Amino acid sequence: MTAKSSIAAIVLAAGRSTRMESGNKLLAQINGKPVLHRTLLAIEGVSLQQVIVVTGFQSSKIVESISQFPVKTVHNPNYHQGLSTSLRTGILSLPSSTSAVIVFLADMPELTTEVSNRLIHAHLISGDKICIPVFSGRRGNPILWPRQFFGDLVSIKGDVGGRHLVRKFSRHVQEVPVYSNSIFNDIDTSNDLKLHCIRQKHSVRLLDSHDNRRY
Repeated sequence: MTAKSSIAAIVLAAGRSTRMESGNKLLAQINGKPVLHRTLLAIEGVSLQQVIVVTGFQSSKIVESISQFPVKTVHNPNYHQGLSTSLRTGILSLPSSTSAVIVFLADMPELTTEVSNRLIHAHLISGDKICIPVFSGRRGNPILWPRQFFGDLVSIKGDVGGRHLVRKFSRHVQEVPVYSNSIFNDIDTSNDLKLHCIRQKHSVRLLDSHDNRRY
């Protein structure tokens, strides 16, 4: 997470894990590493101005868990009101010099550094486009937002993210081909966690650039 650019990252880690049978899914372990750690490790090595982790539910446990990572944590006291409040908290915490932000969901432990680097590369070429990763014709996460959309992001209300803005500003969207379906694979339930653990244990790889060369 070296500060070599004006592009920042926001990691939304405030959710209540309501669909898990017990505990906080971000602290649940996949072969010895918490889910949130795996997400942050995918961001390491990406040239970013700053990485902001937005906390809410069990904030003190989250902050303690990630103390070894070079990130800034900000607490969202209104996390129970939905995803938009965490997005707003993160955007308002960005430095004034930030030119764009990549918004990550914290529960995507199979993401790779390559995804972020491809988004950044596309942004540097397109300039003002909302950059979204695409695999096999399907859009996923994370999403890169140029600064011109920050005002729209902070105006969102309810338990939603920025997907409706993607539709609203469809002419400003740049689809970015990636070589892994990790952009879809999040953890919502205990069964999701079990599947991730099985894949890791048996070294089941997701499709990557060596497996799928259609792009």
